[in-house]
Formats: sequence, structure tokens, C-alpha cells
Amino acid sequence: MVPSETYQYRGVVHLLHHFGWTWIGLLTMDNDNGNWFLQRIVPILSENSICFAFIYKLPMLTYMDEIANLFLIQAEWYPVLMDRKTNVFYVYGEPPAMIALRVTLFIAPLVFLPPLGKVWIVTSHWDFESFSAQKIADTESLHGALSFTVHSNQPPGFQEFLQSIRPSWAGGDGFIQNFWEQAFSCFLNPEQKEIKTICSGEEKLESLPGPVFEMHMTGYSYNVYNAVYAVAHALHNIHIHRSKCRRLVKDRRLDVLNMQPWQLHNYLRRILFNNSAGETIQFDQDGELVTVFDVTNWVTFSNGSFARVKVGRLDPLATPDKQLTLNDVPIVWHRSFNQVLPISVCNDPCQPGYSKTKMEGEKFCCYNCTRCSEGMISEQKDNGLFMPSDMDVCVKCLDDHYPSKGHNDCIPKVTSYLSYKETLGIILVLMAASFSLVTLFVLVTFLKYKDTPIVKANNRSLTYILLISLLLCFLNTLLFIGQPGEVTCLLRQTTFGIIFSVSLSSMLAKTITVVVAFVATRPGSHMKNWRMSSINCAIYSDPFPIPHTFYQPGDLIIGGITIQVISFNDAPFFMEHPTRTVIYESVSITKNYQHILALAFAIKELNENPNFLPNISLGFYILNSYNLGRMTYKATLSLLSTQKRLVPNFSCDIQKKLIAVIGGIVSETSANMATIFNIYKYSQLTYGPFSSVQGDKKQFPFLFRMVPNEAYQYRGIVHLLQHFGWTWTVLFAADDDKGDRFMQIIVPMLSENGICFNFTVRVPQQTYLDDMLDLIASQHRNFNVYAQSKANAMFVYGEYVSMFSLRLLLFLAPFILFPPLHKVWIVTCHWDFESVSVQRAWDIGTFHGALSLAVHSNQPPGFQTFLQSISPSWAKGDGFIENFWEQAFSCSLRNPRVHGDSNTMCSGEEKLYSIPAILFEMSMTGHSYNVYNAVYAVAHALHSFHIFRSRHRTIEKVRRPEFYNVQPWKLHHFLRGIMFNNSAGDTVCFDENGELKVGFDVTNWVTFPNGSFARVQVGRLDPQAPQGSELTINEDLITWHRTFNQVVPLSICNEHCQPGYSRKKKEGQAFCCYDCAPCPEGTVSQDEDMDACIKCPQDLYANNHQNQCIPKVLSFLSYTEILGIALTMLAVILAVITALVLGIFIKHQETPIVKANNQNLTYVLLISLLLCFLCSFFFIGRPLQVTCLLRQTTFGIVFSVALSSVLAKTITVVLAFMATKPGSRIRKWIGKRMASSVVLICSFSQAGICFLWLCISPPFPDRDMHSITGEIILQCNEGSAAMFYCVLGYLGFLATVSFIVAFLARKLPDSFNEAKFITFSMLVFCSVWLSFVPTHLSTKGKSMVAVEVFTILASSAGLLGCIFSPKCYIIIMRPELNNRDQLIRRKK
Repeated sequence: MVPSETYQYRGVVHLLHHFGWTWIGLLTMDNDNGNWFLQRIVPILSENSICFAFIYKLPMLTYMDEIANLFLIQAEWYPVLMDRKTNVFYVYGEPPAMIALRVTLFIAPLVFLPPLGKVWIVTSHWDFESFSAQKIADTESLHGALSFTVHSNQPPGFQEFLQSIRPSWAGGDGFIQNFWEQAFSCFLNPEQKEIKTICSGEEKLESLPGPVFEMHMTGYSYNVYNAVYAVAHALHNIHIHRSKCRRLVKDRRLDVLNMQPWQLHNYLRRILFNNSAGETIQFDQDGELVTVFDVTNWVTFSNGSFARVKVGRLDPLATPDKQLTLNDVPIVWHRSFNQVLPISVCNDPCQPGYSKTKMEGEKFCCYNCTRCSEGMISEQKDNGLFMPSDMDVCVKCLDDHYPSKGHNDCIPKVTSYLSYKETLGIILVLMAASFSLVTLFVLVTFLKYKDTPIVKANNRSLTYILLISLLLCFLNTLLFIGQPGEVTCLLRQTTFGIIFSVSLSSMLAKTITVVVAFVATRPGSHMKNWRMSSINCAIYSDPFPIPHTFYQPGDLIIGGITIQVISFNDAPFFMEHPTRTVIYESVSITKNYQHILALAFAIKELNENPNFLPNISLGFYILNSYNLGRMTYKATLSLLSTQKRLVPNFSCDIQKKLIAVIGGIVSETSANMATIFNIYKYSQLTYGPFSSVQGDKKQFPFLFRMVPNEAYQYRGIVHLLQHFGWTWTVLFAADDDKGDRFMQIIVPMLSENGICFNFTVRVPQQTYLDDMLDLIASQHRNFNVYAQSKANAMFVYGEYVSMFSLRLLLFLAPFILFPPLHKVWIVTCHWDFESVSVQRAWDIGTFHGALSLAVHSNQPPGFQTFLQSISPSWAKGDGFIENFWEQAFSCSLRNPRVHGDSNTMCSGEEKLYSIPAILFEMSMTGHSYNVYNAVYAVAHALHSFHIFRSRHRTIEKVRRPEFYNVQPWKLHHFLRGIMFNNSAGDTVCFDENGELKVGFDVTNWVTFPNGSFARVQVGRLDPQAPQGSELTINEDLITWHRTFNQVVPLSICNEHCQPGYSRKKKEGQAFCCYDCAPCPEGTVSQDEDMDACIKCPQDLYANNHQNQCIPKVLSFLSYTEILGIALTMLAVILAVITALVLGIFIKHQETPIVKANNQNLTYVLLISLLLCFLCSFFFIGRPLQVTCLLRQTTFGIVFSVALSSVLAKTITVVLAFMATKPGSRIRKWIGKRMASSVVLICSFSQAGICFLWLCISPPFPDRDMHSITGEIILQCNEGSAAMFYCVLGYLGFLATVSFIVAFLARKLPDSFNEAKFITFSMLVFCSVWLSFVPTHLSTKGKSMVAVEVFTILASSAGLLGCIFSPKCYIIIMRPELNNRDQLIRRKK
């Protein structure tokens, strides 16, 4: 119900940017959540140029004794928090951590620390929750805090509902009593006498202060409210759905009650409703509520209450620049800022004229301010904070400005030029005018006296030209004076150069005329006969015209270059001239003839449409390139030349107006065309695939592609392979530069996506006939490898020439005993199953079930009718139809011998639909569809150009000259912006790279025995779709090769590794080939083909098959299991026996045997033994905090009391007999004080050790996840093993001393001597505990606890039995021995 935390992080960054806070403190929880927060937020802050001064981890106050540690932490951190530069603290913490923060702020003034006047930015984890003890806690430090709170609203009736709440408002409310008592500081139970204030039950919730309870619905409460309604709406939708699906529902409640909880999930994801507050409730695809965060300003008051002021909102679904909306006006800052926007930066911003220089060893937010160098400035810009911005670097002024002296502004430069208004300009103008007048006067004079001898003497015409050029030279100087403009700059030097050239050439001509005239006067000179010849232009016809062309005249011509006819010839040996090379019969690629017809059909439609380009006819000029580079260049130059001439860009005849070009079908042809058309700036539209390297927009800016980039095909093939799980493939590629480039791209892409190739096959381009024999010979040995390979997916990249070689190899395979290749062929759109007539009889069964990414196609209305009307004489000027018709129908239109084995004459009435689909298709193919769309794209661009011109011309008298004079480069802009729907209903438009926004059709090729085939569209590849959704495919429509029996083929190196196994790479082989290794102990693999087995989470363990993680069982010594019951009963029995012994001794306390050995020590020993038996209950049951603290310490102290009592009894016996010696001074030590001192000293020593243990490292409940497989051992962690063994060691020390003393006193008189019994009891005690140590170290879990319990019981029982059983025997069974006389008699 709350959006992802990531949105809050971004919102905090937006908030810090909004106020210009770049130097902040980070406060977070001291646990895993806090560490995870730091890992996420620190990089985000750094990426957004925000630094943190410190990181303070708030302790989680789980125990009360941790508050004492808070004083020590506060003394260390409080000075850091007081840093005056860091005025903003970003706090990430849940309520336990925030308690620590509030306690820190509360106790600060109590220990004379100054208050923290800062801006606190808090996440939505804390909503200012408080408990009753915090009523008196001052909230002054948090005044003015900003937080991202969960969005809330106020459902109608909620406040009235709160006002009605009383302690008895609802039966079964187990929370109300605790809440009511702590909220109102009273008690609801009047029977407790010590209670002073009794709750009346009529207290009002609205009287509670804000930190304790709010009457307005908070964000989390609002989420709970909406969550309940969401579940209710989901249940309602289930009810409606089931009602519709069942004919008769007798018991509706029964129908809903039988619902499984998981069935609710799908309905919850799709709920959409408005709650009572008028807000829409729905979840996104990730199951997060579509909602916002409120930016809240917390205003606190002296009485401890506060107010929420909503000052903005954070909308995660908005654009990044609009996610945070904030209103600064109502924000209240902490009182220490005096309502002035706080500044939180490492140092003061650099003033204009200075730039930032990083401080060495400091964070990037801390810098020095360095003055800008000469010629550089840093300006003051308004950044919304009314302060100078920090310039990272100084910048240069624009060319028309220069820096001010303070380096803080750019001052405009003064415009300087030779003006008509300044003195120098006026002088030069007057001089030019004067010389012009003089020259004009001379010219007029010469014209007036033109018939005089002096004028006629030296070529009168040259004189006039010279004078006029001089006059223009003087006037030309005026172009150099005044402010330079575009016209004057263009004319200034050029006019001067041309005019001066005329003047000088006139003078040169006059000089030559004089010299020739005098030389001609010599006798016999031939110079008299010299004449000036005129220059004529003679352009001859093209000597080698392209034979296969198709020209249809029109006002505007669309050019086209295609590959419809190819030729085969022998390889050149450079032993004869290339013109003598034998060229065999031209072969027509009959399927490509549809591309020509598609262009003609589109032109026909456009010319017949009166509403489109009125009064303008479109024509076309299509040439064949023969798939040869030199012929492509020739065809390109022919398009730029006059009809039947080969002089590009020269017009001396009726010139066809070429406006755009369509072609070619292969990338090499397109690139060759673009190389020339780019020079003349003609728009070129390619209708076949174009290499991404060749298609660089900088290299060919006027190129448009009707097929998306090849890179999309590669990604689509990868998605296709991944879809079917084919990770072991074979790559076929042409043996040329394009094939090399394909390999360089596809191999890393396959590897990145976990796909390998078994081997690669380079298919040669069969340009020459004799290369075909080399192909067969080279592939003879490899063919068996192809057939036997486990790779059933064959990825083929190649254009139709390369595919011709592949098809030839597959056709000849059965004849030369090659094994058949039954594979899945995956083909790119470069090959559209084009064939030549000789391939009519070739079996195409090998390609049955092939998959290809075909160029998207559709069927324009009327196209098939147009095809049915085609005949050999259908159009004048079609140079392709004859070759196509003869080879498609295996007949001859002129001479039967033209076609080798055919003697059939064509009737001309043959129908195209009778041609097999392998040679020609009646449905428009993808490439033809691209040609069709390309023609319409050019036409729409012309139409847009016409509309544009019409809007920008006031009067348009004639339309034809406007179109006829349009320059081709002007069409480029309109082509980039076209967007229209064609007649088939598809949208046609280009992206920013000049690529048509279109996808690929995933086509399944189904072949038939008669040589025909069918295209079945089984999916689509959409490059514009979101990532992961580019490929959609319907497997049910796919027909596989017959050898696969309609089962999805496998194409993997080896079988999949089943769950419980992981992949192990085979040395020297591709990563897709691997062995399957069982998972190591404690790890699992739950899916197939796991790269590595993974460990189960700590609360789970691997099953026997190691393919699933099973929850571990909680294990502890329980009262309900047999071992726990046995130990409990044993402890109870021993405790009861001890109590009985104690009762017997108390009852017979006046008897001699009880009095004999220090009666009080006996009682202490019995009570301590009783407690020893009872303390074993701390070890049984689920470990808790209290039991862990008391378990070892209680046992240690009680056992110390028991052992010290035994030691005191032993010492008493020894001293008693030593005191009987005459003159002994020991007599004064005998008494109760000595025994008590021994017990107290020994016991308090152990108590001191235990107290030190609890202070330094107390025991605590812990979980041992690893010791026993399948179990989570709930145990008490001793905290400090050293202290634990100190306690045991001290007990061992007491037992050893008692044993030694008792052993030495064992031979004293029997009547008063317990030493023998104590010796034996200590021997039992030490034996038991010496056995305990190795046993304790070698066992785990509850067995270890049981060993310790048994040791406690056994050692205690040893003391009880050895010391007290003889005395009880005398007291109960032999009372006659229990008298003083008997004791004296025995002594004697």
C-alpha cells in the first residue's frame, strides 16, 4: 500500500536540489536495513552532486540497559551534529531507532548540551509515533522538520467514529485497556489499591496531545482503511464472476466461503474503485498502490503538541522534473533560523568572477574559489535561491562580447567597420565618385568622337570595354565601404576580380592586336587569314547503354535501381581484354519483377487520384544493376543524365526532372548509390536491409531506410532462440565483408545471451561459374559434420546470391551421396526465397518448417487485379518484361532457340497466377510493399511541399513551374516529417534516424512436394515495443520439419541438467557444453541448467534430492518431548527428596546427629541443593531473554553457595579436632562466624564474576542455523565464553579445595567426622563435571543443554546422597544411635 522506497530517495534528492542543500548529515539505523539504505542512497546523492558530512548510526534501543550506552555515544557524536555548516539532517529510521534519536534530543539539555537547531528530513517510516513516557519529551528540536508521509485523506464519519470510542466499545478488543491506561495516565482496574487515578471510561480521545494520538486519519491508517476496502472489492468481484459462471447458485455464502485464499490474488491485482474520500484505488503491475507521498512540515508547540502542514507532494508517476511539487511559502523553519531559508553547504558559494577548485582530500562539495583567468568569466545566474551560482569552470564570452574587469560579465563589443560617416570613408567615397565621373566623361568623349582616327586606330570596341570596366572598378570600391552585408560580401571580391580581369584582358587584347597588325604587314605572312572559331557543344549518345530499363515519362521522375536480371561469366584471367570475356545468358530473378510492378502500380494510383498532386504527373525511370558495383555506378549516373546520354548534371536536351530515388534491395547496391546521390543531395529510399555501419547518418544524410536496422533482426533472432531454448546453433554467413561484419556482431551477442554456435559455415558468393565446383569440393568433408551435429537450429545470414550457393549445395547433396540436412533454418529478411527459372525443379523440402524474419507486408487494394492485367505488351518501355516472361513461363516471345531446351512460343496470354510461388507470388511481398510505401512517401513529401509553398506565397498563378523547379534537397525535410496511412491501413513514418517505424513478420515457410510453398505468419518482432515484449510468437501455428513429428526440436549441446545438479564446464569446449554435477552438501538448484548451486536461506535446508529448500525445524529442549519430560521429572523428584531431607533435619534439629556438624551450614547446603535442582528448569523450554540471563548465573551462584557450605563444614571439622590440642590457638576461630565468612566470601566471589559477566557481555537468546542440518537450534548464546568458563572454573576450584581438605580429614574419629562422606561426594562431583566438559564441547543443540541439566542434577544428587543419606538412615532407621551417649560410647 506504500510505493517503493526508491521514490522517496529521488524525492529527497529533488527536495535538496530545490533548496540548494548540498552538504547534509545522514542518520540511519544501526542494522541491516540501515546498511542497505546507505548502499542505495550514497551513490544517488553523489550522482546528483550532494555530499554528506557524516553518517551517524542510531542504536536500536531494544533493551533498557542500552540507554546508558546512549550517553557515551552522545558525548562522541553530539559535537559532530552541532557542525554549523551541516544544517540539514536526512534521517532514515523505524520507530525503535527514532526513539534513540528522541532520547538523545531529550537528554541533551539535561547534560548541559546546546540544542540542535537543524532541518530534519524524515522518511515515511516514522510518523512521529510516541509512547506514553514521551509525553513530557520536548519536541522543540524537531520543529520545522520536513517528511515524506504516506498520503492520507479523511473518510466521512471517521472522526465521529473516534469520538464514540470507549473502553467497552467492542467485545474482544485486547488492545483498548493498555492503550487507554497509557494514553490517559490512569487505570481501569479499581481493585489495585496502590493506584491513585482511576479511569472513568468517559475520557475523550480528542483531548490527547498529537504525539500520543491524532483525531485525523494518518497515512498508515488510511492505507489500512483502503486495504480493507481492496479486499472487500476483490471478494465482491469474485462473487459477481462466480454468479455469472454458474447457472444456479442456491447458497451464495457457501460459494464464497469455499474460495481458496490464493484465488483472491488475481482479483486484487485488478481492482479499481473510488473510496469514500473520493480517491481512486488501484495497483500497478508490481502490486504497488498507485498513490503519492505528502511533503509535510511539522510545526511543534510548547505544550508538546504539533501540527502537520502539507506543503507539497511527491508523485512517483510524474515525469522526473515534475515529481516533486512544493510550496515554499507556508513552510515554517526552526526558530534558530528566524524564518530565513537555511543554508547547508560545505562552504560559501563562489561569487561571480570566480570558479570552483576542488580541495585536495575533501569531498567534491568542498572547494576553493579561484579568480577567473584572463578572457574568462563566471556569471551570476538566478538559480531560484537568490544567491550566486557555483561555476565549476570559467567560460569564454561569445565572439561579440568581451569580459568585464571583474570577470563577472560579458560586455558587447563595439561594431567597427569602414563607414560612410567617418572621415576616411567620406574621403574614399569622394575619390571613387571623382574617378567615376572622370571615366564617364572620357567614355562620353570617345563615343562622341568615335569616327575620328585616334578613336578608331586601336580597336574601338576594346576601348569602350576598357572604359566601362574601369568605370565599374571605381564604382566597385563602394561595395567595400559601409556595414558588410550578405550581398556586399558576396559581390565585393568577385565583382572586383571579374571587372579587373575584363580591364586587363582588354588591355592585353589591344596589345596583341597591335603586335599582330605589324607582323601581318610583312610579305608572305599567313596571319591575315586567322579567324575566331565559335565553340560548339556536341553530346553523343551513351555507347554502352543499360539494356534492362523501364521508363515512363512524367513531370517529375522517381528513379529506381533494382536487381531483376543477373549474368554469370567465367572468372577473369587478365589474359585478354575484359570486353572479350564470355558472358552467358542473362538470368532473371523472376520474383524481383514484382518490385518493379509495385512501383508502377503506386505511380498509376497516384496519377489517377485527382485530389493528390493535381495537374502534376509522376513518372519513373528504373534501371537494372546486375548486382555489380560498376553497373550500379553506371545506373546511378544514368539517372542523373539526360535521357540516353551519360553526362551527369548537364542539361542540353529535354531533361527528365528526377526528384528522388528508390533502391536498392541489397546493402552494397544501396551504399554504392548513396555515395553518388549524397553528392547531389537526392533523397534515396532503400527498400532492402541496409548495414548499420554503412547506414551511418553522418555519411549518408539523405538516405531513408524502409527496413529497420539490421541490429533489430539480430536481437529478434536471439529472442527467437531463447524462446525455444535453442542454445546450440550453426551459423551460416556469406564469405565477404558483410559476413565478417555479421560474425563480429552476432557472436558476442549470442554469448551475452547464453547461446553458443557449434561451428560456422562461410558460404562463398558465386560470381563466376567455375566457383561452384570449388564449393562442392570444399564442403564434401564438412557435410557429414553438419548432418550429425546436435545443433538443429541453423541461423543463415546471406543475400540471395549466397543463398543460391547454399541451395545448389543442398540440391546436389542426394546426387553426390551427401546425407540429408533435416534442420530448422532461421533466415534473416535478406533472403525472400528468391529463385531463378532453373531452380523451378529443385526440391525445397529441406527448408520445410523454416523460420524467417520477413519484411512486414500487407495487401493494398487492387494490386492483384493489376497483376492479372499484366501481359508482355502491357507497358511501352518495359525492358524487363521480355526476359521475365520467357524465363517465368519457359517459352520464347521471339525465337524459340533463345531458351536452350524450349521450343515453345509464348502466346502472351499466360497468367501470372499460374507461376509457382517459388518464382513469383501474387500476394505483395515485403520488399514490394516497401517499394509501394516509398513511392507514396515521396508523393506525400511533394504534397506537403506544395502546401507549404502555397501558405507562403501571396499569389500562385501557375503550379507546374513551382513543382518543376523544386530542388531535390528541399524534399529531404518534408520526407523526414511525413506521416500517413496507406491504402492498406498501415501508418508510414520515419524516425529520427531516417528508418521506417515498422517491425518484422515472423514467417513459417511450409513447402509442398510440387515445389510451391506457403508463408504462415506466426509472430511479430516490434523494435519499438518495451524491452522483453519485442517478440510475440504463436507456437501452435508453426509447422516443423517432418522429421521432428511436429514436436519442438531440441538444439542443445547436451541434455539439460535437472534440478539438484549444476552445470560444470567442459574443458576446451564452448560454455553451452557442460557436465551435470550433483550439488554439494547444503546447496540446491531448483531449476534446470543452473550455473551454480545456491545455498538455502538460513531458515531453510536442502532436501535429499537437493532440488528444494525445506523449512528447518525449531529445536530446543522442550517440556513436551520425552527427554525434557524425563529431566523435568528427575528434577522434581530430586527437589522433593531434598525438601523432605530438609524437613527431616528441621524436625529433628535437637538431635545430636543434626547438631554435630554445624546445623546452620546443613540448612544452607540443603536449601542450595534444592535451588540447584530447581534452577535446571531455566535450561528447559524455549530460551527467552530472562531465562538466558538467569540460567548460568543462577546456577553458578547457587552451586557456589552449596560448595562453599561443604567447604565450610569440612574446615569446621578439621579446626574442631585441631582445637582439642592443648594450647591450640585455633580454638578462637571455631564458631558460626568462621563458617559464615567462608560461605559469604566464596559465594560473593562467584556473584562478582557473574555480575561482571552480565555487565560486559550478557547472555542472550540466539539461533544456531548451521550446527545441525534441518534444525534451527534455539539456544542461549553465552555472550562471553571466557566468562562462562570462569564461572565453571571457579566451581571447579571450590570443589577441588573441598575435596583436598576432606581427603586430609578422612581419618579423624568417626563420631564427629563427615570428611569421608564429603570426600566421596566431592569425588562424585568432580567426576561428573570433568565428564561434562568434553561432552559439552562435542554435542550440539538440545543434547548439549540436556547434558548440562543432567550434570547439574547428577552432581547435586551426588552431594545430597553422599552427605545426607547416612544421616537420614540413622535418623529414620536407627534412631537409637541418634543420642549423645551412643556417640560418646562410639568415640571411646
